[in-house]
Amino acid sequence: MYLLVFLGYALLACVPMSCSVIREPSEFIEIPDKTTPAEYLAMLHNPSEQELLINRISEQVLKATKDLLSLSPRSSRVDNVSISARLLRMQELHPREVIKLLESQGVSVPPLQPPMSCDFAHFYRTADGRCNNLKNPCWGKTDEPYRRWLPPVYGDGLTSPRIRVDGRPLPSPRQVYQWVSSQWQQTTNSTLPHLTSLVTMWGQTLAHDLILTPTIKVTTREGNKTEVKTPECCPRFNATGVTWDGPYHEDCFPIRMNYEDGFYRRGHCLDMLRSAAYVYNPDSCTPISIGRPREQMNQLTSFLDASVVYGSTEDQMRRLRENHGRGAKLMVDAWNCPLRKDRECKVSHRVCDKRCFHAGEGRANENPVLASLHIIWMREHNRIVDLLSHKPWSQDTLFHVARKIVGALLQHITYGEYLPAILGHNLVRHMNLFSPSEHGYRYDDTVDPSIYNVFSAAAFRYGHSMVDSRLMRKSMGYSASPLLSQDFFSVDDFCEPKGDPLVNILEGQADQRAQSVDCLFSTQLTQHLFAPIRNGIGQDLFSINIQRGRDHGIPPYTKWRDACQLKPVHDYSDLRGEIPDHILERIKAIYGTHGVHEVDLYVGGVSELPVNGGILGRTLTCIVSNQFSALKFGDRFWYENLQHPGALSAGQIAQIQKTTLAGVLCRNSDIRQIQRHAFFVEAPNNPKWLFCKTIGPSSLTFILYLIHILSNNIDAALSHFFK
Repeated sequence: MYLLVFLGYALLACVPMSCSVIREPSEFIEIPDKTTPAEYLAMLHNPSEQELLINRISEQVLKATKDLLSLSPRSSRVDNVSISARLLRMQELHPREVIKLLESQGVSVPPLQPPMSCDFAHFYRTADGRCNNLKNPCWGKTDEPYRRWLPPVYGDGLTSPRIRVDGRPLPSPRQVYQWVSSQWQQTTNSTLPHLTSLVTMWGQTLAHDLILTPTIKVTTREGNKTEVKTPECCPRFNATGVTWDGPYHEDCFPIRMNYEDGFYRRGHCLDMLRSAAYVYNPDSCTPISIGRPREQMNQLTSFLDASVVYGSTEDQMRRLRENHGRGAKLMVDAWNCPLRKDRECKVSHRVCDKRCFHAGEGRANENPVLASLHIIWMREHNRIVDLLSHKPWSQDTLFHVARKIVGALLQHITYGEYLPAILGHNLVRHMNLFSPSEHGYRYDDTVDPSIYNVFSAAAFRYGHSMVDSRLMRKSMGYSASPLLSQDFFSVDDFCEPKGDPLVNILEGQADQRAQSVDCLFSTQLTQHLFAPIRNGIGQDLFSINIQRGRDHGIPPYTKWRDACQLKPVHDYSDLRGEIPDHILERIKAIYGTHGVHEVDLYVGGVSELPVNGGILGRTLTCIVSNQFSALKFGDRFWYENLQHPGALSAGQIAQIQKTTLAGVLCRNSDIRQIQRHAFFVEAPNNPKWLFCKTIGPSSLTFILYLIHILSNNIDAALSHFFK
């Protein structure tokens, strides 16, 4: 019986892994290890031309505002309440008055583009998220500002990074991390007993679907040569000493060390740029205004729409499709993602193509597990196209139908499997984040689904704490698997594989346990992030997270407890029972006896004890759950919404809800066995399937059902998208 099912499945689905052809290795060319940790970091946040324009206009508007307020460019603090009042009066000016005022300051503002035209009858999402909300077509669109839950807290009230209330600098982010975690190391004892490393990597996949904040680049000219490059924010050294120490760009925001900290030497500098500024975008829906504080923008759509697979612009989507952007399938290279032409990855094999994979999101190559999940979803898309290719549909229709199904699966797995693991089943049910479809779903066009700034710059970074020092491969075991610093931008696993390279990676991740959410990070992230092989000295992600929150003006930790209606905090003693005593004492020591209201959200958030049934503390649980609620109920194209022209039927939704991540992994790789719920460790109530491809949600049921419903009435399917 199992053999018949397996043969039927293989013939129908044409599983690619068993018949893949490995490409011929290219000639090895030694590439000098010159890329710095800061350059890798900047590479992940490359701005587009439009984003550079937005930043340039916004910086000019902010400078003009400062000049009008008679604030010096380097002013760090608003000393007079009247300045805040003047800012409020500025915000009330009509756009025509604003333009006139800015022109008096020498600032030329491009006109706002004509209003967007939205088609209610359109079956599919737009690539850039526009027109999801017909009343507010820019909600959730690319290159829009992150949404504020609480007003920003800037040093000067307008744009400079957050400082202490009394005007003094906040403690160095590196010192904060060193002080809070100095007596403890991330060990196997800090692992979560019930969750696998796949839950960590799924969180990273979600982050790359929802969030990308650009930094800046500058144009330099030397003679006839013009170069666009990332500004340097730290001194240059050689064997004899400092060779260059400025001038620095005004958006430089490095972490300097005037002390020895046990790893970095005195004088070391962690290079970092501020996020690009947002005040006005001529391709948006909001007229120019003045007096508003600095915002930051999201390069991606805010929606959980599988943009991580397909891209967030029409151009990105076309470049991923076969047949010069007109095909139904996504391009492949030996059944992996296609190869980039403009970026090289690290390899240790001497016979391997060094190019990175080309995917819907530029960070796909950050580590081999992330790359593997990109490949899985590329294969799933192409599988679905194969299953539907007998229909008399255009290539474009086939592409968008498959894209819609992949998006629905991504949403279902996130809300049905991931969020219960992170937030706990009780809260997920209470907030109606996941429930059987018979309970009904109601889209709310008053809900703004845009990503919160606090979610982007602090709260959703909890996953960094869950990352282990090694990403385990099944065949190697934990201790023999490469260190994480060796896995950054590495394609070693995909060089000369003896079969499907995803098996070793994904089976290993399904066996490896995730680390707890706390203030203890792997040194692979706090010392060796993107470290070059020549010296092993990299960036510190914990410090970057603190610094990024200050850059974005994220209010301090206690303000978020107030916003979430948690127990009020007057002094550190009010946090006993919320944060472990030994951590709380160290937070008190570094921020000061009277500094409880200065504590950075990231530090307080990851230090909290987890809520019952979840892995996050109360504050992060509040922020994360509210964000995912907005993403669900503010999305007109949410897969459970029956009230739009491209809606799935209730029966089709029920079939999608039978799918699990384990099933998707099984049917798109040569994995032999995996537990039924891949985010949870193997247990008596979560056993491993003996025959991965022939048991459970990877069976023919889901696929045959789709074919059946699509075969009954082609005209109805086209006019109502499956109905």
